[in-house]
Amino acid sequence: MKTAQLTVYDVLGYLVPGCVGLVGLLIAVNLCFDGMSIHFYSSELAGGAVFVVVSYILGHAFQSAGNMLTSSIPSVYESLCAKDSNNGIDGELAKAAQKIAHQLSGIPLQKTLSTRTIWELCDHYVQQCCRTENREIYVYRHGFYRGMFVAFALLSFAAFLSSLFSSSAVNLVIARLEWAKLPMAVLAGVSAVFAWLFYKRCGRFSRYLAMHSVLSSIIATRHSSRMLPDSKSSEDPQD
Repeated sequence: MKTAQLTVYDVLGYLVPGCVGLVGLLIAVNLCFDGMSIHFYSSELAGGAVFVVVSYILGHAFQSAGNMLTSSIPSVYESLCAKDSNNGIDGELAKAAQKIAHQLSGIPLQKTLSTRTIWELCDHYVQQCCRTENREIYVYRHGFYRGMFVAFALLSFAAFLSSLFSSSAVNLVIARLEWAKLPMAVLAGVSAVFAWLFYKRCGRFSRYLAMHSVLSSIIATRHSSRMLPDSKSSEDPQD
């Protein structure tokens, strides 16, 4: 049985967004139970451990919510290939990616492949046959921005509601955090700005990931010493 390892994505994609979102969740709980002081845990060590575990679990939930609130990478590539896209991919590059997808799959050119399938074939080729250091950086950052967008959106919403109805008092591991209505309103505004910024960065890195897979597959197949099977050889025999 392999030993479980903590990856960069576990920290940036799950733990950090979970910590931010957990603060917002505690504020929301305090709002539901007005006047209640929330003690997260009595022991510093145990409280820190529980905080980390709960944050990590919440981080998965935030990523799931982020998947529903943001466009998937294949969908981003589909929008880049749209004819009415202002910042779309060049038509010749799209055709090159389509040809490569047919070569990789062995499906003849006469058969139509969806734009999503073309991107997925190119992306899998990059993962299996190319250097993936840059791709991993894009994946880590994209996941970080997506999770932080959801976490700060939750924090902003909870802080805004709290600024309208009550003050907040939260015992977070060892520090007791108390806010009046005005500081909570400021926190809500700042968090909303951060949520918007992280949303924009998430969208930018979605485009990076979409373009990276296609461009890398085009360059790699062109300069690879291993020849891909020609799609013409996979064509259906003539009647």
